[in-house]
Amino acid sequence: MMKQLLAAILLVTIGACSSTPEPSRADEAIDDYVAVGELEEVKHIRTRDRDSYTRLTDHYVIYDSRDGEYLLYFAYPCREFRDPTRVTPDVRSENRIRSGFDTLRGCRIDGMYVMTDAQAAEIRAMDDGR
Repeated sequence: MMKQLLAAILLVTIGACSSTPEPSRADEAIDDYVAVGELEEVKHIRTRDRDSYTRLTDHYVIYDSRDGEYLLYFAYPCREFRDPTRVTPDVRSENRIRSGFDTLRGCRIDGMYVMTDAQAAEIRAMDDGR
């Protein structure tokens, strides 16, 4: 009885580990770029109606505002960017988004980094390897 219970636990554990998605090569490359490039992390960004964003991976987008370009990081994969017909509204009481509190397309923003135009171009060139 005990051996069967241990075998069942082992199978469930192996199944859970095998279903955990691996980070894409682009995610890893961007992670490295942020660490090596020492991008400055900010806690909030002022927003305006004409701001836009570009999806890089399920974990990263470039947010383009009048004040500059920012790299936004999501700790959990944000698949909302893949389906442009499904829009999850983001409700904000102020004209800014805050890291750790606010969302983009319904996905909580866990990090925001200021970028120069050159840095943004380099990151855009990193292809999502999936």
